[in-house]
Amino acid sequence: VSAMMLLGVALKASDYHIIPTLDQAGKQQTVEIRYRVGGVLQLVATMDPRLLAPVIARWKRLANCDVRESRLPQDGRIVVKIREQDCDLRTSFLPLRLGESLTVRLLSRSEVVPDLDRLGYLLPVKTKLERALTAHFGMVVITGPMGCGKTAALYACLKRLASPDVKIITIEEDPIECMVPGVAQMQVR
Repeated sequence: VSAMMLLGVALKASDYHIIPTLDQAGKQQTVEIRYRVGGVLQLVATMDPRLLAPVIARWKRLANCDVRESRLPQDGRIVVKIREQDCDLRTSFLPLRLGESLTVRLLSRSEVVPDLDRLGYLLPVKTKLERALTAHFGMVVITGPMGCGKTAALYACLKRLASPDVKIITIEEDPIECMVPGVAQMQVR
């Protein structure tokens, strides 16, 4: 478990997964360990299925989840220092047919709020987004697969909108990933 955390930070992974599944031939059970790096989920290692239960139990203990519960989904949080970096690890345990699956979202507490100009949007897209942000009504919807930059885009938009003459309050999932100066941010479960 410690090695998984260290590797996640070393690879700059946004999330990692423990997934009980069948091997490529569909005959034997295996446990895949995957990391999402640069928005791409990749298989990093496999684990003996006999290690799944103790590894999941260790993660649950660290995340203050119920180790005895394996039939219901559970979410937890681990605050840890990895390589001199303060990190929040959001955990999500999901019961599957072959055992429990785990997803860990790695959030660095030293995350810098992204700048809209540095997100790499094409000029027409960036122009439309900026126009939408300055409109007096309407809604901006940001969608996409996990790891594609939705959160970075939202925080960049908040940073662009923040000013002393506007009060912005956000309601965000615990933990708040980035603190945006000039924005009142509230976390909920």
